[in-house]
Amino acid sequence: MLLVSPVIRCLRLSRIIHRTLLGSVSSQGRLSLTYTCRVCGTRQGPKFLSEKAYKEGVVIVTCDSCKNYHLIADNLGWFPQSKGSRNIEEILKEKGEEVKKGIDLVDIAK
Repeated sequence: MLLVSPVIRCLRLSRIIHRTLLGSVSSQGRLSLTYTCRVCGTRQGPKFLSEKAYKEGVVIVTCDSCKNYHLIADNLGWFPQSKGSRNIEEILKEKGEEVKKGIDLVDIAK
């Protein structure tokens, strides 16, 4: 009989829990965002976010080049500069700009 130390048993258990939690997150809808940073002008993305966060929460992404923060969605009203707009689509629509949408993102983890 092979004896396994309690530490290794705990590590195995934590991996299983970690996979289970990741599985539950990936089963939700996922969105992909690609944008051009207006501060430094570099193309960013794709950045992945949950559909639930985009529709019901707050989403902030960081530019990999200049480290500037971009508010993508504010459904909770935390940021007064969003002026009642809930997400980037509404913000750009108010400015007369368009948002280009692609196909739905298929779970790429599989």
